[in-house]
Amino acid sequence: MHLPHFKVIIVGASIEGITLAYCLHRAGINYLILKRRNERVPPREDLLIVMPNGARIWDQLGLLDRITDFIVPIEKAYMTLPDTGSHEIGFPRVLRERFGYSPAFMSKRKVLEMLYTHLPRNDKLKFDKNVVRIETGPNCMRVVTWDGYDYGGDLVVGADGAHSKVRGEMARLSKLEGLTMDVNNYMTVEYVRITGVSTQDLDYPALTRGTMLTSNCAGQNITCLVGNNAEIIWSIFLKFDCKYPYGSAPELSEKEIRQRCENTELYDQALSTDLNWRDVWDRRKSVSMMPMEEGLRERGHWRDITAPHTGQDTSCSIEDAAELANLLYGRLRGRRTKPSTEEINILLGTFTQRRIRRLKPIYREAKRAIRHMTFCGSWDRHIARYYLTRNEQVIAEWFSKDVAGGVSVKFLPLPERSELAWSDIQLEQYTYWYGPLLMMMLVGVVLVLVGFNVVPGLHYTQ
Repeated sequence: MHLPHFKVIIVGASIEGITLAYCLHRAGINYLILKRRNERVPPREDLLIVMPNGARIWDQLGLLDRITDFIVPIEKAYMTLPDTGSHEIGFPRVLRERFGYSPAFMSKRKVLEMLYTHLPRNDKLKFDKNVVRIETGPNCMRVVTWDGYDYGGDLVVGADGAHSKVRGEMARLSKLEGLTMDVNNYMTVEYVRITGVSTQDLDYPALTRGTMLTSNCAGQNITCLVGNNAEIIWSIFLKFDCKYPYGSAPELSEKEIRQRCENTELYDQALSTDLNWRDVWDRRKSVSMMPMEEGLRERGHWRDITAPHTGQDTSCSIEDAAELANLLYGRLRGRRTKPSTEEINILLGTFTQRRIRRLKPIYREAKRAIRHMTFCGSWDRHIARYYLTRNEQVIAEWFSKDVAGGVSVKFLPLPERSELAWSDIQLEQYTYWYGPLLMMMLVGVVLVLVGFNVVPGLHYTQ
């Protein structure tokens, strides 16, 4: 089908940026990716968790089969609480049966390397292109990089993280200084995440590939994932004594990290029957830390969410790409001329509304989840200890609702493994009898089990 020559400049080669490139290629829309750094893979290893809504989009794009060698489906999940023991949470099986995909985790470095390698046009990805400014012209936008090159396009999309250069340029061009100040006003830090990799002790039968262990206690949560090569990928979430504004949270030294991870209360915290945190910590290979930023912003771009334990971070980033590609394809299809500025503004407004509607409840739930799992208050402690562990089906149903709300690539056929439960109408039979207030209290455990920290988001200027 004929499409007018419309070009999208993607600033940032993140998961959502590269996925957007694949979507645009399948839609027949021209694009160019500008990556700030020169290396093909990130210097720090990190973990991605992909839920069925994200896996379905990658499956539509033909990417899911390319990562089978290093993807680890989550087969079993257990939650351990003080004095109540370890409880199996059956949501991985429920999601697999309803939607055709298991929640899974994988190496971010390996995923990005695969996405770069199989990009249909290697010349469409430019490395070492740090953007210094964006300019408006009579016929197009121009993106200027540090080395003096400039690149023209009709739409500039920022996939460059929570603290975006594109957003700053949007503020400058629109003379809305509040866009750049939003990050200072809306981002706070109450938790720190310490993450690492340990070798597996084969003496513990609970540590089988594809197992998730989460252990909750006052002020701290431990989540472990058993992966390939006898490795355990773990994260500890610790609550600070107070809430810090953006940019002022303390950084922990290597000595402070060790002291916190080896304090008596944490050191002896149970992960499962006969397995304590010290058994994992003592076999560590690498350790790093980062403050956990939380916030929701809606001005000038559709959103940035940074909150721990969402479970939907990577998948919602994948959804961003699919949603924007759907709208662009629908607007450009069958045309011989480019859309007007007004038409593109309407398109971007629709994108904003849809994504905010999708992400607002996920953000609220994510913020509540970490507080349930660290017993932030007496109410949180009672919900986590006495209700969630006894109502496994509630967790699976609510998790299913989050997955079913995801988008797909509308101009590509759905994969065969995609099941009918994606319909919100059919899913209503599972969820209608839960009151909204009760669901807000219950969703925490679902989210804490399967996520980490960042839903970066897309920013745009045209």
